[in-house]
Amino acid sequence: MPQKKQYLQESLDKAIGAVNSNKLSISKAATEYGVPRTTISDHVNGKYDNHLNGPSKMLTDEEETSLINYVKYMAERGFPLTRRMLKAFVISIIEKSGRSTLFNMEKGPSNKWVNKLLNRHLELSEKLPEQQDKARRRMSNVTVVDQYFKLLVDTVDTLGLTNKPNQIFNCDESGFSGKKKKSFKDGVPDNWLYGSSESGYMDTELFENWFDKVFIPFCGTRRPVLLIFDNHDSHISIDLIEKAKANNIHIIGLPPHTTHLLQPLDVAIFGPLKEKVNQLSVTTIGKAKFPALLRYLHVHMLG
Repeated sequence: MPQKKQYLQESLDKAIGAVNSNKLSISKAATEYGVPRTTISDHVNGKYDNHLNGPSKMLTDEEETSLINYVKYMAERGFPLTRRMLKAFVISIIEKSGRSTLFNMEKGPSNKWVNKLLNRHLELSEKLPEQQDKARRRMSNVTVVDQYFKLLVDTVDTLGLTNKPNQIFNCDESGFSGKKKKSFKDGVPDNWLYGSSESGYMDTELFENWFDKVFIPFCGTRRPVLLIFDNHDSHISIDLIEKAKANNIHIIGLPPHTTHLLQPLDVAIFGPLKEKVNQLSVTTIGKAKFPALLRYLHVHMLG
């Protein structure tokens, strides 16, 4: 009897993994692994989530240690991970392993799983999210700003970059209004990297594409290099961290909700650029014409 129970559990785990990884439908998984369809459905939909044993069924001990090290690495550099980012890291680890898993590969592990992980690693702490305006007021204080500049100065000193400004970089992004849903690639200069997303906002794929094809090839050959950018979900992934380490590129994140004060490109580049756009009174120009306009502004008005 114990052998039969173990066999059934293994079959159930494989069936759930096949469904969650979109390899099989529930019906086909039930037929292939000899497990009742309703049982697979209940597990996939989280009905028995409280019976799962937590991280050990999703990550190996080595993978869990790596995950915690990633979390600490990012926190030390001004990138405290949200739950969403943590779940994305877990998905990335599982995808690299190539094996099936019990959780949904689109949503990642449940909050219950994350709670168990945090309970296993009490050195990690969690803060509740705040509304942006309230958070900006709270974060825009002398203590937060001083802590950031201490981190920046210490990092620059440790890397030996105090007198090497050509090895320190800052990147940023910004949005421009425009409701016309037309192609907006026309007018993009040949030496610009072009990319787009379904949402119209920066996402992890776009940022990694920029990091691979623009930043790494054109940041020079001298190392180490320091890159400063906003603390945002779309900027962080395990692949990006590993590529940065492999290329001796060190990263620092601006404190959350402080970019209106501390992001140099916000203050010195995008602010003046948007002001020039407004001065031109181009309210009827949509995305289709925007690259040509941006190029004109960059060349003739911002130098």
